[in-house]
Amino acid sequence: SKELSGLVALASFSAADQLAPSVRVDQSWFAVSPRKYERFLQEIDGKEVESGANVQVILADDYVFQNLSPAHSPIPCTSPVQTYWDLIASGGRGEEAADTILEECLLPQWKQHGIVS
Repeated sequence: SKELSGLVALASFSAADQLAPSVRVDQSWFAVSPRKYERFLQEIDGKEVESGANVQVILADDYVFQNLSPAHSPIPCTSPVQTYWDLIASGGRGEEAADTILEECLLPQWKQHGIVS
C-alpha cells in the first residue's frame, strides 16, 4: 500500500532472487520498518508463529530503505550491498547466495566504476 511505500522491501533471499535469479528462495523475506510492522501484518493478513513461517520479517532501521532497487518486482528490493550483508549474516545457504550477489551484482558494478579491476 501507499502507506508502506519506502518502508517495506524484499530482503535477504527474496531480494537476492530478484537481483540474481539463480538464487533460489522458499520463503518470502521482507525488511520492514518497526513503526510499520503492525500495518504490514494487516496488509499481508499475517500473524506471528513459532515455527513453519512462510514469511520472514527483518525489522530494519530506516537506512536499509535507502537506495532500494526496483528490480523486476512491484515491491522494491534492498540494495545489493544490504542484500549481501543480510545473506552473510544468515549463514549456511546465505553465504552461497551472498557469493552470487557479489559475483553477479556487486563486482560488475565495481569494475564498471573502476573500484576493482
